[in-house]
Amino acid sequence: MAFTQVVKGKTGIRTNEVPELRMGSRLQSKTTLTRSIYFALTRPLIEQVGWQILKHDAERESIRVAVNEGTAEDAGFLLLSEDLEKGYSFGTNVGRQGQSMASGVSVSRFRHYVLNDVSHDIEPEAVEFTVDEDEHTILVQCPDWLRYNPLSVPQPEPVAPVVKETVAPLTLVKRPRGRPPLRRSS
Repeated sequence: MAFTQVVKGKTGIRTNEVPELRMGSRLQSKTTLTRSIYFALTRPLIEQVGWQILKHDAERESIRVAVNEGTAEDAGFLLLSEDLEKGYSFGTNVGRQGQSMASGVSVSRFRHYVLNDVSHDIEPEAVEFTVDEDEHTILVQCPDWLRYNPLSVPQPEPVAPVVKETVAPLTLVKRPRGRPPLRRSS
């Protein structure tokens, strides 16, 4: 009989040889009951988009990712881009070439998106995305469990129509020639 060890952890070990992005949602802490959105990017995807992999020490490496929320005509999409200074750190242990770079972003950080159901964890699954190699970005279509909240975007103030008052132009009436002007008698 052949046995394989069951890996401890929520996501398990995945050795992905194809560009893939997985998303899920889980409870960050049982004491605060806050949820996070889990992102995992495979190495082939990171290579395709052209992001720099940072080696921190002999045991850890990561990428730095900015998560941008789509609004208006871009509602329902997230845009991931490389941000070496302020981005979220997506990482893994060195030496695990098949491992994805992963991280969680607190749901409270999202301004325009909410979870449909916060009663249970959502296991990570592959989501639809498009890579723009020229811009070095990943456009992610939000899964069904993450929805856009249109009430989060301030609506423009209604513009009152500008009313112009029109005054009828004065018309000068010419007196016929040869008639003397009218005079008042006192």
